[in-house]
Amino acid sequence: MEIRKFKPYGQWVWGEYDFYVNNKIVAKFRTQLIGSDYVYVYFLPQIYRDEYCIRIDKRYMTHDEALDKAIKIVQKKLYALASNILSDIRHVEKEK
Repeated sequence: MEIRKFKPYGQWVWGEYDFYVNNKIVAKFRTQLIGSDYVYVYFLPQIYRDEYCIRIDKRYMTHDEALDKAIKIVQKKLYALASNILSDIRHVEKEK
């Protein structure tokens, strides 16, 4: 997994990152307003139809700690998604 700074117009928007696996974006880490108490992790695989969002309360943590928490969330979600796919591959059902 690779974490890149979000650069929409060639300049980095402070505190915003994109998560990539095999050069495909899987999640994004965004702040809504500078100085707000929450950051958001948007999980983007097609099965969620770009609607899955987790809110992280960062009142008592630094921005780097919130990013570390987001990394753990994305890793757990991707691991759960991959293990579900592998278990579905293992169990084959034929239609008769």
